[in-house]
Amino acid sequence: MEDIYSDNMAKKNMRQTDKNIYSEEDENNFEIMFSDLTPEAQKKLLRAFHVRSPEDMNWDVVPIAVIPISDE
Repeated sequence: MEDIYSDNMAKKNMRQTDKNIYSEEDENNFEIMFSDLTPEAQKKLLRAFHVRSPEDMNWDVVPIAVIPISDE
């Protein structure tokens, strides 16, 4: 049985284009997508949430984090 957190899966996710369909460029927020993470960080995140792929959490289209940018 193939390891579900294999490097091949992480590499595939890194090659995907940004499919973020939920947001437009926003100068007030900084979005982090799953594909922005290193392969190692992708594997750790998948393991932490007990999922097999980013699609299970919609991370292929939704940011994993949105950080507000303060004007201060």
